Amino acid sequence: MTAVVVGASAGLGRALSEALAAAGHDLVLVSADARDLEAAASDLRIRHGVRVVGVPLDLGGGPARLEPLHQAVRDLGGPDALLLPIGWTAATDDATTSADVAARLVGTNLLSVVAVVGELLGELRQKPRASIVGFGSVAAVRGRGTNMVYAASKRALQTWFEGLRHACAGTSVRVSFYVLGFLDTSLAFGRRTPLPRADPARLSARVVRDLGRSEGVVYHPRAWRIVSLILPLLPFFLWKRLKT
Repeated sequence: MTAVVVGASAGLGRALSEALAAAGHDLVLVSADARDLEAAASDLRIRHGVRVVGVPLDLGGGPARLEPLHQAVRDLGGPDALLLPIGWTAATDDATTSADVAARLVGTNLLSVVAVVGELLGELRQKPRASIVGFGSVAAVRGRGTNMVYAASKRALQTWFEGLRHACAGTSVRVSFYVLGFLDTSLAFGRRTPLPRADPARLSARVVRDLGRSEGVVYHPRAWRIVSLILPLLPFFLWKRLKT
């Protein structure tokens, strides 16, 4: 199987790449950081004996040429799985966010995913069994005065993935969307979190295990499903007191 990981050089993307390589899958890794990307690709080739191709692409800075990605995927026999852990946050993401920062937030967290799926969906549909996996955030459950554009992008992404699942119904492509709580990655560094942080390696093992078998919305950790049902029901006078 050939898997494409977009946002592969750090955090969850790195953990997913490790889990996929350990399971014997060939990889196409996509990241904006060319140096880290090649280091990660070389490491996985040596330790797991799989084919790994790195494709440096900055998908958050506006329209990107996706031909190099398409060619790399074809060279490995076409995609069987597309995983999209790409994401970016900004410390200035509040009500005063500049247009440039807002555009990059939307570009990275939403538009890059739409573009890559659109580029590869035709080939994924040609496989007897294929998977597309997206990743959202509990930050999108209810709007707050921080991470505003990020949360809005992730909420839009979840809606878009529901549409994608509808579009792929009756085909060989299974569509999954993981709504994530706090992960123990650099995105949560220095932050106080109301619940313990989840281990990216454990999440990655779950995602790889369920490729081609599960679809729909999955919460990780599972306790966040209950939290996500409760938070929208809180009256605003209570919600505004929660600053986490």
